[in-house]
Parts: sequence; C-alpha cells; structure tokens
Amino acid sequence: MSYNPPEILDQIETEIKVLLEIKKRVSRKQFFKDEFLKRTATRSFEIIGEATKKLPKEFRETHSEIEWKRMAGMRDILIHNYLEVDYELLWTVMEEEIPL
Repeated sequence: MSYNPPEILDQIETEIKVLLEIKKRVSRKQFFKDEFLKRTATRSFEIIGEATKKLPKEFRETHSEIEWKRMAGMRDILIHNYLEVDYELLWTVMEEEIPL
C-alpha cells in the first residue's frame, strides 16, 4: 500500500503537538503521577513510530538528518514492552528530543 508523505507527516506533527502540550502543562512530577497523561504520551509515541514506518524508504533516505529508525524503534519498545513502559525515558525524550 502506498502512503502519502504529507498526510503521514501531518499525523506525526499532530502527535508531537500533543507531547509538547503535555510538557507545557505539567511538571515532571505531575506527569509521573498522572496515569492518563502517561498513557496519552505513550500512545502518541506509538503513533509517531508507526507513522514513521509508513513513510516511503526514498523519503526517509532523502531526509536522513531525521532519526527515523530511532522513532520507529521507540514504537517497537512501547508496543512489545507495554507492561514495563519506561516513563522516565518518555519524559526525557519529550524534554530533550521533541522539536519545538
């Protein structure tokens, strides 16, 4: 199946905005206490990773400055280790690696 990069990028951007909004609204301490926010952030990372995998290889190669494999890898970790989500890692990524 062929996917449209602009649509996929829009979805990634939407989820990044969700993560930025969480970071803007709550402190680290509040985040760790709020199960809803932790689950919301987890799902946003999963969607970003899945969307990344749907981008055509040629597109990813053309934009190799973006760490597509790491983004997809985060999704894999979250999906396959759902009983052991590392929320510290999620917060760190939200704080240090999500583009503004």
